[in-house]
Amino acid sequence: MTYNTMTLHSVAVADANGPSLDCEGYSILGVQITGTFTGTIYFEGTVDESTWVSLEAINVASGAKATSATAAGVYRMGVAGLVQARARLDWGSGEVTATGRLSDAADPVLQDVVLSAGAAAIGVLGANDGVDIGNVDVASITAGETHIGEVGGRCTTISVTPTLTVAGAYTAGEFVGTSATALVFANAVRVSAGSGIIESAVLVDYALQSVACELWLFDTAVTPPADNAAWTITDAHSATCIGVIPFSTYYASALNSVSSEKGLGIAFKAIATTIWGALVTRGTPTYASGDVTVRLSIMQD
Repeated sequence: MTYNTMTLHSVAVADANGPSLDCEGYSILGVQITGTFTGTIYFEGTVDESTWVSLEAINVASGAKATSATAAGVYRMGVAGLVQARARLDWGSGEVTATGRLSDAADPVLQDVVLSAGAAAIGVLGANDGVDIGNVDVASITAGETHIGEVGGRCTTISVTPTLTVAGAYTAGEFVGTSATALVFANAVRVSAGSGIIESAVLVDYALQSVACELWLFDTAVTPPADNAAWTITDAHSATCIGVIPFSTYYASALNSVSSEKGLGIAFKAIATTIWGALVTRGTPTYASGDVTVRLSIMQD
């Protein structure tokens, strides 16, 4: 560990800029200001040895950050990568001395990593809005568009089993579900008014009917017809449709069958966190309530 100490300023020096310290090979500059005076001492550094810029220092006593001082105190600042640093004096009256000491020692206080509360990702800092990441209570952060600790999208799977009001035998083109009530796929997106992509859908047929059907999806609550009645919706509701998923090919076991549609890529934006659906048969199945389940897999933005 090495040091370099010199007087950066005193009122006896006529040059208001004062001498500068050679910072090469050093990482930390400490400046002690003594005396009773009126005026301002500005902390500055340079790389090209001609253009001087402000340096942000930490007041050792208070922990506050500043680029200048108007009273006695001890300050420290990072100077790694700089060629020179100085304490420029705008002096009014009284007596003042500024003594600087360079060190190549690491300083954990000056090396704190900060996370900008207004930035969209870790590592992007906004002006004057940093907080010490070591003091962030991540569990208390409200869900929003900022993803902390997430890389890529988030996938969710939602299963809905409609309660059939009428049930029994259906005719092609009829609505299958609770009368005048759409299927509700709750929490389809991560936050209110969020967006997502429906990647795949599965229809499970516990009655082993294996009949072609469609799942109509909407970003707004719609009012379907009565169960076991001809499928129809208003023009206004049809304008909120985000996609129609057909189920035609089934894979059967001895007790049930499954139809799966992959790579759908149906992008949507919700008005809250829910999307709605309606199941329409294109064959003549016979269902009891609980005989059909629909599963959606959604990539949430």
